[in-house]
Amino acid sequence: MKMVVAVLLGLCLAGASLAADLTLYPGAKKATDVMKKIKEAESQEKAAARKELKNLQKRRQKNLEGLKPATEEQKAAPERKPAQTPVKGSKGQTAQAGKQPAGGKHRPAVVAKFRPREEVLKDILAKTETVYTTPAGYAEVYAYYKKLYRETNPSLKKVNEKMPDGKLLNYSFFCLDDARSFLESKHWIKVQHPYIGSVRFKNGKPQYEDVRDLTIITETRKAP
Repeated sequence: MKMVVAVLLGLCLAGASLAADLTLYPGAKKATDVMKKIKEAESQEKAAARKELKNLQKRRQKNLEGLKPATEEQKAAPERKPAQTPVKGSKGQTAQAGKQPAGGKHRPAVVAKFRPREEVLKDILAKTETVYTTPAGYAEVYAYYKKLYRETNPSLKKVNEKMPDGKLLNYSFFCLDDARSFLESKHWIKVQHPYIGSVRFKNGKPQYEDVRDLTIITETRKAP
């Protein structure tokens, strides 16, 4: 009985850690005007995702209906192993992925994780965002959350990137659950400065509009 109670308690605690509420930066307030724009864009994005997902599911069902059952000869055929992709060494030699190339340094294989389009669309439909703003600088807000949460996807972090008008753009991500990256997370935040109302592209270059001297905290949740 004690063991059952302990297991249940552990599950409850784990669930609580995954559903942790955001500790808001002191003085930060919900950006109602920004939220209105986000909700409108979110509604349009979800409507498009819902339509695309429905079409994908219809197409998949049609393809399944057109498939012929495997013959006995096909069932008995030996399974083919996928060919290994060669990786070039530092001196031009080739080696199998993740192995030591002759005469060169060790180069671990980099494998890109493929996410099916259907999975991406379901993520869009499950996502909700809440935006907070504060007049505090990026460095102060970043340091505050760095102490509370684990920073994730550091390769996507931007610091002191200049925008076309010369102003600096900074942003970073933090997970509030145990996920390894915000792509796998169910609850994360993005800290950014300055606030950018919209972005349009001219000759392939981004043009930022409605830029405000505010640090923005975007909280994103995905339904399980």
